[in-house]
Amino acid sequence: MNIVDTLGALRTLWPVRAGWRAFLPARTKAPVHVGGRPLICMLVISDVRSDPRVRREADALSKAGYEIKVIYPDCYSPSFAEEPFTWGPNISFRPVSCASGQYYATFPYVWGDEFHAAVSEERPYAFHSHDLNTALVALSAAQVAGAYCICDFHEWYSENVSWDAEKQAWSEHPSDKKEIYQALERLVLSRANGVVTVSDSIADAIRDELSSTQRRPTVIRNVPNFEFVGRSGEFDVKKE
Repeated sequence: MNIVDTLGALRTLWPVRAGWRAFLPARTKAPVHVGGRPLICMLVISDVRSDPRVRREADALSKAGYEIKVIYPDCYSPSFAEEPFTWGPNISFRPVSCASGQYYATFPYVWGDEFHAAVSEERPYAFHSHDLNTALVALSAAQVAGAYCICDFHEWYSENVSWDAEKQAWSEHPSDKKEIYQALERLVLSRANGVVTVSDSIADAIRDELSSTQRRPTVIRNVPNFEFVGRSGEFDVKKE
């Protein structure tokens, strides 16, 4: 990100200036790690029980030798306290208050002080943000902790749609919202240690339209878990 792009992003993201650490250069040296499995903290604002991409990535990283902690606002019923669940060994969950994750629904959409404060208590090897709504928090928390930061674009946020309450329909993002999303996408491309997305078409478009350095996100596809594949070669969609 050159000086012109940086100043432009600063101007657009001024409403979330509390996340100023995200503008600092990405870490180039490996974070300090002492003994045991390196910890990766995943940040998610969704019903993690029904988010297969998060689960598959957590499972893959766990099998690769990492300890995974999934941090998410606990907004769905039943709560984790009421009905705990597990994804297997070396994967744990840290539900935080539902209110801490509500920032994504109102201006400026990409920053929550309470969520950032909770996440910044961690000292992992890396933060792994899922979707753009946790990316700025992850970038800033990584600077606080001296950790790596990986940002995972499950979709292309700035080219998606918003719910229009007045029209009672989905429509293009309001201009201010789209500008914030695009500015943050550019910041992620220039500051995150790794950026991944779900398809070649999105990766190519993000590189061509948003990256001043032609950085292309790595593609990790939404491929079914073939442990669920039966003899017929079909898989159970409900399980997947």
